[in-house]
Amino acid sequence: MFIGLLYGIHSGLRLVEEVRANISHRWFFGYNLEDKIPDAGVVQ
Repeated sequence: MFIGLLYGIHSGLRLVEEVRANISHRWFFGYNLEDKIPDAGVVQ
């Protein structure tokens, strides 16, 4: 949710899409390019 607060993203689905698309967000959360990003239902 930190990334969401920084970028004004209020939707869990939008946040997941942003993490999937942005390499720097993946790095911040500790995901590699090959890692699967959790579904939006996991983000609260």
